Amino acid sequence: MIKNYFMALLAIAFLASCGNNPKTDEKKEATATSEEVTAAVLTIEEWPAAAENYVDQSVSMEGTIVHVCKHGGKRFFISNEEGETRVKVELGDSEAAFSPEEEGAFVRVVGLVEEMRVDEAYLDEWQAEIEAKIAEGVEGHDDHGTGVHEGEEGHEHRGQHEELERVADLRKEIAENGKGYKSYFNLAYVSHEVLTEAPVKEETTEEGHDHDHDHDHNH
Repeated sequence: MIKNYFMALLAIAFLASCGNNPKTDEKKEATATSEEVTAAVLTIEEWPAAAENYVDQSVSMEGTIVHVCKHGGKRFFISNEEGETRVKVELGDSEAAFSPEEEGAFVRVVGLVEEMRVDEAYLDEWQAEIEAKIAEGVEGHDDHGTGVHEGEEGHEHRGQHEELERVADLRKEIAENGKGYKSYFNLAYVSHEVLTEAPVKEETTEEGHDHDHDHDHNH
């Protein structure tokens, strides 16, 4: 009787342990998927041809910060050493803004690949916004609102009529590609690591500062 009693207890303990194993495994699996996701590694040189294959996927990429948008610092661009290709990184509302002082830093960025499709409806909206600025006498380009921002050098000083020319060029390109739209890809920021700090910028004199201010105002 005693032997049978202990055998029964062992059987119950075994069944109980078996019943708990799936929950333990599920917990481990959940932890792995949420905290141990490995991003695909891409080079900036690979980006133009490969981006469309990684939409909604996590990607890790190294490059130099070559431009931080001054309006809020919620967008920056990384480039390769040759400067031939730029990758746009968009930060969410909850992310700390970047500063132009960080331009020149060599970083590793992890982000989710996003696709923006520019079609005729988008171009109509963009053109209407430009024409409204022309009517109001507003000069210069901004880094927010409607438009396509690729961080090209000198884009801050592009005038409204140059923006209209760009819209016209995109209309022609979309008409010729047969797809009805043009795709632009960027990284939705997840994290970054500074591999090499940005070079220290020389302090401008008061006279130089005033000169720069006048230059910006005239543009």
